[in-house]
Amino acid sequence: MSVTIGRGSWIGEHPVVAADVGRQCVMGAGLLVLEPVTDDSVAVGICVRVIVDRRTLRRWQHLGIASQDSR
Repeated sequence: MSVTIGRGSWIGEHPVVAADVGRQCVMGAGLLVLEPVTDDSVAVGICVRVIVDRRTLRRWQHLGIASQDSR
C-alpha cells in the first residue's frame, strides 16, 4: 500500500502517516494519520483532527472576518 503526501503540504516533527494527505495541508507534530486528510486542511492531535479548512480561512480573511495578524 502506498501513501501520498500532496504537493505543498507541511508536516510537523515525528509523524506516523498511514493514509493519504491532500495538497496544501498543514499538519501538527506527533501526528497519527489513519484516515485520508482532504486538501487545504489544518490538522492537529495525536489522532488527527482537522481544525480548519484553509480555503474557508482565506475567504474569511478576504471579508475581514479573520485577522491575518495573530496579535
